[in-house]
Amino acid sequence: MIHENEKSRRKPAKDPNVYPPGWNRQRVERIIDYYDRRKDQVVLRRSGVSPAKEMVWMEIPEGLVPKVQKLIAGRRKSA
Repeated sequence: MIHENEKSRRKPAKDPNVYPPGWNRQRVERIIDYYDRRKDQVVLRRSGVSPAKEMVWMEIPEGLVPKVQKLIAGRRKSA
């Protein structure tokens, strides 16, 4: 049985990621937090991309990406 004080003495798990020189987990997390808080339109404007009015942003399961790409390609051909 592990006592409560033994749990607090354990070292945190080692970060499995490899970062470029000058980067670390905290820096990456700060950048992720910064962009997660931004509105999509602001990010797009700064990147030089102008979204179409009928553009919608959404998350889809990775396994559905090929099907969605086929649907989009089919729509472009018929347009």
